[in-house]
Parts: sequence; C-alpha cells; structure tokens
Amino acid sequence: MQKIMVAIDGSDQSFKALDLACDLSNLYSAELIAVHVVSENPMSDSERKLARTEYRDDIRKTLKDIDETLMEMRVPFDVDRVMAGYSNIDYRIRQIIGNKMLQSAESKAMEKGVGTFVKKVLEGDPVEKLLELAENENVDTILLGSRGLGDFQGLLLGSVSHKISHMAKCTCITVR
Repeated sequence: MQKIMVAIDGSDQSFKALDLACDLSNLYSAELIAVHVVSENPMSDSERKLARTEYRDDIRKTLKDIDETLMEMRVPFDVDRVMAGYSNIDYRIRQIIGNKMLQSAESKAMEKGVGTFVKKVLEGDPVEKLLELAENENVDTILLGSRGLGDFQGLLLGSVSHKISHMAKCTCITVR
C-alpha cells in the first residue's frame, strides 16, 4: 500500500474513515490523500445552516477579499444575505467549507503522525471525481464514510460509497 485516499464531507463517518486512513498510512508508510468534492448545484437548506452556524467567520474572512462592501454589513455576519446578493456565491462558500474540513483533516493526520498528507478540493460529481482521482494517482485503497450529511448534494452521499465500492479498480473500505 503506497497511496491511500480518504473522502471528507464533514460527516462523522468521513472523519472515522480519516482515522482509519491515518492508521493505515502509518502502518504502511503510505501517502494519504484527503479529498473533498464541491457541487455546482444550488445549496440545500442544511448546507446554508452549516454555513450560517459553523463556518460564518471563515466565510466572512474569505469573502471580504472579494468585495469590501461585505465588511460594511452589520454583525452578526448574515450568510443568507450574502448568498442572496452575489451570483455564484454557493460554489465559493462550498470551497471555503471544503478547505476548512480538509484543514481539520490535515491537523488530525499530523497529530497521528502521518508522514505525507495531500489535500484536494475537486468540483463535480463525487463518484466521477473520486474514481478519476484514484485512477490518476494510482491509489491503492479508498476509504469512505458510509453516509454523508443529510441532503448535502455534491458531497458524499450514502449511494456514493456504494457506487465507488463497485466501480473502483482498487480496494475500498466503507466506514460506519
């Protein structure tokens, strides 16, 4: 085992998969690739809630570089107002959230002593993008959570782990 890929969608299952991926990476001195897939679809209500509650400050900090008028908004920062007022903002917010999830994954991997850690944010269909990356990177093993976060579209959903386990050319481990 030389390359291990783990899909991170923010669910408890994906972080359990990360724990196992770290252990395997250490056991085999394998490179660990953490991946988050961003959807182009409109944001769901649960994604908006997550953006509003868990990532509000990160979103505000990142978006202020795009448009200084965002800094003129009253505190607390209103994610819904920003999403309503800017075109293509859903995608940008998803990128911010994905990058934060991967930063958390990297911190956890470093705490567990993983030697080589690579993080990637991809855009598109999760099954297609994860399989494509696994093949392009010659991944030996893919680890996935058994289900994603509710109706998050474009992230890992329950059917994604099932599809990948049947379509991948390498070993797949689904973590519950």
